[in-house]
Amino acid sequence: MATFNFKRDWLYLVPTILVSLLMLVSAFFYLTQTPTVQAEFARLGFPTWLPVPVAIMKILAIATIWLVPSRLFRHFAYAGLFFDFALAWAAHGQAGDGWVTPALGAAVFIAVAAFKDPRD
Repeated sequence: MATFNFKRDWLYLVPTILVSLLMLVSAFFYLTQTPTVQAEFARLGFPTWLPVPVAIMKILAIATIWLVPSRLFRHFAYAGLFFDFALAWAAHGQAGDGWVTPALGAAVFIAVAAFKDPRD
């Protein structure tokens, strides 16, 4: 497992920790409040069966980013989260419900984390 130096790696650690917390909280919400999330997904035009697989994907992506030493797998996890945020940005933008900025901010954070990962 890699060790991080906060002084040297803060530009990686801060956005990665923030995105990790966001993804874990949202996955927990998706799994515990599934009917509410299904209604929101339907409102945004996505199938109602999608929240549970997305929640599992979020948990696996965060575990991969922090625990898997393979650069290839980590970059697939970064890409998966980036596409999740890009789809959220597009869906909320089309719905006009005001949730565009958080999705765009998360996409920027995960992009910074992917490019600043000190293990690469």
